[in-house]
Amino acid sequence: VRHAIAEERGPAWPDDDERPLSRDGMRKWKQAARGLALLVPRADALLTSPLVRTCQTAEVLAHAMHGAVKLEPFAALRPDTRIVDTIAALKARPVKGTA
Repeated sequence: VRHAIAEERGPAWPDDDERPLSRDGMRKWKQAARGLALLVPRADALLTSPLVRTCQTAEVLAHAMHGAVKLEPFAALRPDTRIVDTIAALKARPVKGTA
């Protein structure tokens, strides 16, 4: 999951990291997250970039999973991170049950 529909870029959000989900995006994502939670009812963690809209998206999904999942900020998921660096950071994370 990347993120739900966010507010439009522009003068209202000069810092793109702070751009939140739109009202319509939040509404649609809540419905979609309930469906996703039926397909994937559990997860060890939800990794999220530090951007506001991605944190909001992860929070909605965690709520749909009845809060039974830990949200983890993960800087390597920032959109300006090179994919090879994201993969390396993911590989460096401990796997549940092995740490």
